[in-house]
Amino acid sequence: MSRLGALHSLHALRTIQSLPLYGSRQQRETIDMMIVRVQRETDPARHDLYR
Repeated sequence: MSRLGALHSLHALRTIQSLPLYGSRQQRETIDMMIVRVQRETDPARHDLYR
């Protein structure tokens, strides 16, 4: 699975989690952190800023 694919999946998961029926705040925050981490690894321009 590509990083972009993973990112897409995380965003989809995040959308589902943000519905009031599903998920907790903690789960949403965990997904957010994963999204940030994947974006960090995917975007070479921003990569240097976080090192």
